[in-house]
Amino acid sequence: MRINSLVINRKILAILVPILLLGVLCLMMQSIELSGDRGLSYAITADLLLTVPLIYLLLIRNTTIPKTTVVLILVAGLVIGINGLP
Repeated sequence: MRINSLVINRKILAILVPILLLGVLCLMMQSIELSGDRGLSYAITADLLLTVPLIYLLLIRNTTIPKTTVVLILVAGLVIGINGLP
């Protein structure tokens, strides 16, 4: 019985961590300091397109969540980057 609750918690964690990371990156993009700093824009772009999907993949690798959902996280990061970055 405890194993089942652990599996459910891992699935919830696998969903909440990328959402939290994308939310923090969205808040960073709204920062006033971002307007003139191209280096920070490149770092946020790398986080949106590489780091968040990689962390998500590492979280779901031993679960029953399909690995193709990483593409959805990548597309979400791409859409957020297109709409949010200067």
